[in-house]
Amino acid sequence: MAVNSDHWLFLPPMSALRFLLLPIYLLTIGLAQGQSTSDSLEALIMTKAGEERLTAIGDQASSVTLPEDLEYWGQRLVDEAKTQDNSYWQAGGTHYLARSVYLKGDILGSLKFRRKAVALYKSVDRQDKMARQYLSMGNAHTDLGNYDSAFHYFELTKKFAIASKDSVALTGAFLNISTIYHERGEKVKELEFLLKSIDLAKSRKDSSQLGVMTFNLAVFYAEQEEDTKSKQNLREAREIYLLRDDLYGLASVFSLQAQFAFYEDEIDSALYFLDLAAQNYELLGERSRAASMRMNEGETLAKAERWNEAKAKLNSALDVFREIGEKRFLSITLHTLGQVEFELGNSDRAESFMQEAIHLSKEIGTIEDYTHWHRDLAELFFHVGKSKEAYLSLQQHSDEKDSLYSRSRQDAIQEMEARFQNEQKQLEIENLEQEQLLSQAKLGEERSRRLLLIGGLVAAMILLVLMGYGFALKRRDNRVIQAQKEQVESQRDQIDLQRMLVEEKNREVMDSIIYAKRIQTAILPPDRIIEEHLPESFVFYQPKDVVAGDFYWMEAIDDVVYFAAADCTGHGVPGAMVSVICVNGLNRSVREFGLRDPGQILDQTRELVIKEFEKSEEDVKDGMDISLCALNTKTKALEWAGAHNPLWIIRAGSEEIEEIKADKQPIGKFEMAKPFTTHRVKLNENDTIYVFSDGYPDQFGGTNGKKYKSGNFKKTLLRICPEPIAEQKPILANEFEKWRGDNEQVDDVCVIGVRV
Repeated sequence: MAVNSDHWLFLPPMSALRFLLLPIYLLTIGLAQGQSTSDSLEALIMTKAGEERLTAIGDQASSVTLPEDLEYWGQRLVDEAKTQDNSYWQAGGTHYLARSVYLKGDILGSLKFRRKAVALYKSVDRQDKMARQYLSMGNAHTDLGNYDSAFHYFELTKKFAIASKDSVALTGAFLNISTIYHERGEKVKELEFLLKSIDLAKSRKDSSQLGVMTFNLAVFYAEQEEDTKSKQNLREAREIYLLRDDLYGLASVFSLQAQFAFYEDEIDSALYFLDLAAQNYELLGERSRAASMRMNEGETLAKAERWNEAKAKLNSALDVFREIGEKRFLSITLHTLGQVEFELGNSDRAESFMQEAIHLSKEIGTIEDYTHWHRDLAELFFHVGKSKEAYLSLQQHSDEKDSLYSRSRQDAIQEMEARFQNEQKQLEIENLEQEQLLSQAKLGEERSRRLLLIGGLVAAMILLVLMGYGFALKRRDNRVIQAQKEQVESQRDQIDLQRMLVEEKNREVMDSIIYAKRIQTAILPPDRIIEEHLPESFVFYQPKDVVAGDFYWMEAIDDVVYFAAADCTGHGVPGAMVSVICVNGLNRSVREFGLRDPGQILDQTRELVIKEFEKSEEDVKDGMDISLCALNTKTKALEWAGAHNPLWIIRAGSEEIEEIKADKQPIGKFEMAKPFTTHRVKLNENDTIYVFSDGYPDQFGGTNGKKYKSGNFKKTLLRICPEPIAEQKPILANEFEKWRGDNEQVDDVCVIGVRV
């Protein structure tokens, strides 16, 4: 089980970006120059009186950063302000106490102090200070994963900042509102508020906040995979932070540098930058952020398969997250620890960690984690031989992943199957009951005959009158037996009729599915057409069920052959229904709209698919992933575009796979939809290209019941590539079945290979 690194703190696809977009604690300014409580300092303060003494204590509190120093000076300020009956400075001291307990990891405790500070500032009508307290309260709720509450407090920050013309607090509100929109996946809104915060910081020439904004912009561009823009903004942010000796800012820069190194497989560099970031946070007393960096170190070490080192780092982070109640990163750490324990052979501990992670992800509403982690738990169950639990966990994953439409269709089929099975069981029960009735009737008949025989003998021995009585008794018993036999035969006829009805219903369902297969087969390109236009090619197509969500598509126009491997939402009947709509969209894009550019074809297909589903009164989010090629058979020029699914090229004589990554968006509804990218590649003779769905690498099997994975798939293609193209299909099919063994096929499989 490869450790999933999609939850790195700094910039995973679905990470909590709030720790990256550093919350601004606007009333905590500057770094400590002298964090001493020496007698000389105390004596100097005591020489002052009234407002001057309060100001001196407040200045000292604002100059320190360690939790213990903040607690000392904050309490001093509160006590002195109370003796002078000064609510303004009492609120200031309460702010520093809130800051102190926050840095110690007591986030809920900090909120109590914040609320008290708000009430005190309200009593002296300081709306600007109220705005800043609300900003810190929003940050605290963000750290706890309470995004609705955080958004509420950031809105309050914005309201009071505008009323008091506090552009510093307003900048912080815009920045943190952008983080909430990030968590909700609303990228347009995220960028809108981020740019608003940058404009405000630039207008004030505030280098401290401008550094944060510039860094956040680097994060945003990195997430959009615009690495050049991201690294440029990262350099600018680092220069600002270095000039200000800003440990917070530098820590965030180190974390993003670590991420770039991580995804470029520069493991040692990633660990180096992570350690720098962790050290900065530890110096600042930021236990939560330091723990998050240690969590990232654990995932990095796991990627390098340094399992024991990874376990140590993850456990250290786990202890901190449990103590401070940081559920989001606690769940991520638990999940990763589960994967590491699995690799170390500790299946029971792995299962325990992963179950707890899934429970937490459901509790805090991180549905994508909940979905993916059920898939990983299923893999674990397969490995330890818990087939039933594996199926249930995999079903949970499927239920969350597929759309409501697909799920309702699948449920209908399962309901029909369950009804059929129940009817069969009922028939079996009734058969047993009838057999019991027959047995009882036979016993009754034998008993009656014995009685008649005895009665006859007694009658012969005693009186002739009793013979007549015995004869009458025999006639009565015969009538009873005959009635019982007729009843049994009638019930048998009813059972046979019910069985025939159930079998007929089952045949109707299967006939419908088989007819659906004929329809789906009819929309697939025939073998003779493929051989005519792509003679050096193969298609390995193996649906999971009778019908499939995967399909392959081809269209030839002049010297250009368009072909694709596609994977629609779901499999079986629901997936097949979606595939018909998607095939129609591809056909219309090429034939009706006359499009030739692969990216434009996918753009138009997406519009057509969305329009079809918009006709439904329900919110249908089905669609497909696809890898679409346009190969000029004369010039050997290839144009390609993809939705999630990549293109792999093996050059003639090469021992490496050249991969072109797809756009990270589906053919279907997607909030941040953008035009699909067309890539142009010059191929040479005997180069081989492969397009495929995810069914092959996602198959469970092998000796340990693991997924086949993309790495093994690449090795297999590199191994078989020198073989004649026609012989590669049976090799792939044999490898697939050998790997699958007794495991159920988990998804449809479609692989296309073409040799130039």
